[in-house]
Amino acid sequence: MWEPWQFALAALALLLTPGPTNTLLATGGALAGARPALPLVVAELLGYICAISTLQLLVGPLYEQLGQLRFGLRLVSAVYLAFLAFHLWGRGQPVETRMITFPKVFTATLVNPKAMVFAFIIIPCSWNDPRFGFYAAILAGLIAAAGTAWVLAGGLLYRNGGQRAAKIVRRISSLAMASFSAIVLTGVAIR
Repeated sequence: MWEPWQFALAALALLLTPGPTNTLLATGGALAGARPALPLVVAELLGYICAISTLQLLVGPLYEQLGQLRFGLRLVSAVYLAFLAFHLWGRGQPVETRMITFPKVFTATLVNPKAMVFAFIIIPCSWNDPRFGFYAAILAGLIAAAGTAWVLAGGLLYRNGGQRAAKIVRRISSLAMASFSAIVLTGVAIR
């Protein structure tokens, strides 16, 4: 059983690791500035709450027994990340500051493979354990802190680079999303 500080360190390490949601948060900050992009952190938090709850309550009991369920979850994640990559690339369109929206961050977080790691590995107890609320509160605070850090990092790019930097960030984010999709899809193909 993990101590709370071990849980917090593991969760923070995962939350600070670049991934689909963090890429969108940083891109949102880079395209619109930190302050307008901060509500995206709420989308991330809600996405993780919904994903982890669903995984623990509904998927957890079936996850190990149904290999096709694992395949399906990974495939949905890969397809959505590929869609985001295509959308972010923009095919020569002007940089739009509202390109990164609340629903996009929510959905990317909902299908983010990190939610499975939280639900099945990092959170040291299941939802029906009395300690679950304690660990969920710690995780919520860490999600908000890490998400804010990613938005602020993107905001620094916005402040220092303007529209040219925003276009470069959007293209790099598109390539990162395509890479995440390929990684997840490779996991699907190996199964």
